Amino acid sequence: MVMVQTGYQRLDPQKAQKMSTAFDWNGTTWYPGIELFGEGIFIDLASDSLTLAGGRADQWNDRFRSDPDGDPSLHPAHVWWHTLSHRLLRSLSVDSGYSSAAIRERVYLSVQDGRVTGSGLLLYTVQPGGDGTLGGLIALVNRFEHVLSHALRDVESCSNDPLCQEAPSVGAEGVACYSCLLASETSCEHRNQGLDRLLLAENLP
Repeated sequence: MVMVQTGYQRLDPQKAQKMSTAFDWNGTTWYPGIELFGEGIFIDLASDSLTLAGGRADQWNDRFRSDPDGDPSLHPAHVWWHTLSHRLLRSLSVDSGYSSAAIRERVYLSVQDGRVTGSGLLLYTVQPGGDGTLGGLIALVNRFEHVLSHALRDVESCSNDPLCQEAPSVGAEGVACYSCLLASETSCEHRNQGLDRLLLAENLP
């Protein structure tokens, strides 16, 4: 994995100007970056399309269509994959030997004319200055059905219910809290936004 910093900005991204980190060297533009090594598991569906139904999917669809920027993280398919990712992070940490904070996620989504044409999820762990990791993730591929069933167990309930389940009625984005879905900042690329366990529960694989 190669991580490159193309720029940075302060606090409010709507108001702050993005500062570039690029520099020129012999006529070539460069950015600061680091190369990391590790292991990961890529997950996708047998079919190319992901069709979601139910009340929560309709609400996320409305939110996605009304967003002026067309933020892909608000698409119900992205929310579905993102939510599944967080459930799998916890399940993998039980058997892999890595803590949930050490496992990272990346959601892939392709949408054309409002239809999902491709989607998938990468769960991986990397470390700087090392040639790979311990193999704890890829060793679970042969028994991934067990990991998935553990991740989806009791997805409809949370120890913080009914407060967690009723959160959208008081202005929250989705049905998610620290007891059931939220992950550490080192794992989640989307700052724990765009999560909804009821959307996942209504559309289990």
